[in-house]
Amino acid sequence: MDEHAKTGAQEPATGEKGGWRETRWSLRYLARNFFQRLWSGFKHRPKLTMLLIFIGPTLVFLERSLLQQYLLVARIYAGAVVVIAIFGFAGWILFRKRSPRWQAVGGLLGIALAMVAVIGGRGIHDYTASYWRYITLEIVDLETLPTTYDERVLPLNSIHSFVSERINETETPTKPDLVKIGNEYKWTLGINQSYFVNRWSRPMYEVIHLSATSSSPELSAKSRDSVNFEIGENLNFSRNVDICTRNAFGLWRFLNYEPGNVLLAKDDAGEWVEIVSLIKWTGLIFPWPEFGGVHVIKQGGPNLLTRIVSGCGKWIPPEKIKDYPFLIGQNIMPYEVSRYMAMSLRFQEGFLAPLPITRHGDIRIADLPEDMNQQPFTIPFRIKGGGEGKLYQYFALEPFDTDKQGLSTSFWVPADGLGPSYAYRHFRRGESPIGVSAVADQVRTSKRNYDWSKNAPVEHRPYIRIMADNTGDLKPRFLWLTTVVTHKRDSEGKKLGGFVAGSVPETAITDAYRSVVVWVDSLRPPKWPSELSEKLGPLWAEKN
Repeated sequence: MDEHAKTGAQEPATGEKGGWRETRWSLRYLARNFFQRLWSGFKHRPKLTMLLIFIGPTLVFLERSLLQQYLLVARIYAGAVVVIAIFGFAGWILFRKRSPRWQAVGGLLGIALAMVAVIGGRGIHDYTASYWRYITLEIVDLETLPTTYDERVLPLNSIHSFVSERINETETPTKPDLVKIGNEYKWTLGINQSYFVNRWSRPMYEVIHLSATSSSPELSAKSRDSVNFEIGENLNFSRNVDICTRNAFGLWRFLNYEPGNVLLAKDDAGEWVEIVSLIKWTGLIFPWPEFGGVHVIKQGGPNLLTRIVSGCGKWIPPEKIKDYPFLIGQNIMPYEVSRYMAMSLRFQEGFLAPLPITRHGDIRIADLPEDMNQQPFTIPFRIKGGGEGKLYQYFALEPFDTDKQGLSTSFWVPADGLGPSYAYRHFRRGESPIGVSAVADQVRTSKRNYDWSKNAPVEHRPYIRIMADNTGDLKPRFLWLTTVVTHKRDSEGKKLGGFVAGSVPETAITDAYRSVVVWVDSLRPPKWPSELSEKLGPLWAEKN
C-alpha cells in the first residue's frame, strides 16, 4: 500500500489534470498510523520503545495531581462546549442542502455563534452557573439580626505577624485559621519549613494555638504543641498536602473535586489533625462549586509509596459531618465555595437583574485590599436570639457600584456546612446602614490628630449585641468592630506585606446606622456593651 495512504496524508492525485489531492481525515487513519509507528518501533528499537511506553504512563501517574487541575477546568466548561458544538452541527445539517442564499445565512449565524463563544463564552457560562447556584441555595430570610459573641479583637494578619516576629528558627508559620477547640475559639498555625531541602526531609513539627478572644496573647509553652505531620502545606512532592489529597481521589472525585482550605484542629481523641476542606463541582452544563466534605490527615502519615499510589487522609463526605463532634461547628467550609454562594445573591431580584443595562439589586463582596484578610469573616453567631451558637462565615454585600457604600445584604454561611444559609436584606427593609467600605473613613475622621499615614483601621467585622437605649428598649444593635494597626515597613520606609496591632491594640466600634465611632478599652471586651449603651443610648432613643 502507498505510504501516503497508510498515514492519511496528502497523496498524488490520479487523472488527467494531475496535481495533489488530500485524503479525507478520519480516526481510522489516525489510529492505524499510531499503531504502525508503534509496531515499527518495536521491530527496530524494542528496548527503547518499551522504556518509553513504561516512562510515559508512569510520569502521567506520578504527576496526576497536576494533570487533575487541568482536567477539572476542562470538566467545568466541557458541558457548555458540547452544547455549542451540538448547535453548530445541527445548523450545518439544516443548511448544507439549502440554496446558496440560505447557506450564506447559515454561515453568518455560525460566525456569530463562534464570536459569542470566543468573546463572551466564559462570561455567559459563569453568569448562568452563578444563577443556578442561587436558585439551588437554601436561604432563610431573617426577621431579626443575629448576635455575636466571643469576638476576636486582633485581625488575622496581625496574628500571623505576631507569631512570625517571635519565631527564633528559620521556619515560617502558616496562615492562621479561626477554629473551634472544645468549647473555645482559637487561632491555629503550623510551623512550616522555609528551605528547599528541609521541605523534602523534615516534618511540620509544631502547632501554635492562641486564644481568639485575647487582646494581647502570649506565645508561651502552653500555646505550643509538638506534632509530627509528614504532610504539610509547603512540603514538597507527595508530602505536600494539596498533592497528597488529590492523589487520594478516585475516578469520580478526580473529575469533580479539588482541595480548598487547610486548617489545624483537634479530633475527638484530642489529637491534632490537618483538615482539608474539599470543593465539589456540581452540575453538568453549568457546574458550580459546593461543599464536598473534608479530608482528615493524622500525624505521621503514610509512607512514600502509599502517598504516591493512594494519597493520604480519610474522606468524610458532607452528609457524614454530623457524625463527628469535632467537625460540628468547625470552620471547614471552603472560602471559594462560600464566596461563590455570596456572589450568587446578585440574582436576588431575578435572572436579568445583574445585567449592565439594569443592575437592579446587583451586589458585590466589599473586599478592601489594605485589610489583607478578605471576606468572609469567620465569626461566632447566635442566629435566633439566645441559645447555642457556632461559627459562620459572614459577608457584607454592598451595591455593585463602588461609589455606593451602603450595606445592602448581610449573608451568613454555616462554617461547618450544616444547615441553611441566612440573609438579612437591609435594602428591602428601608434600612440604610453603612457598609465595610465606609467604616475606615469614619474611624479616621473620629481621630483627626492620629498619624494615619503609618496606621490604618482594618478588618471591619460585625459587632451585634442586644443592648438597651436610654429608655430601656432592648434590641440587637448593629455596629462594626475595627482594629487599628501599624503597617510593617522596611528600612527605607516602604510598606511590607503585613501589619502589627501592638501589644495592646486600639479598638473602635462604629454604629452602622448613625456612623458614630466609640473607642473602647481593648483589654476589657466584656465591658464594651455597657460602654456603648452609655455613649450611644441617647442616640438610639431618638425618634426619627
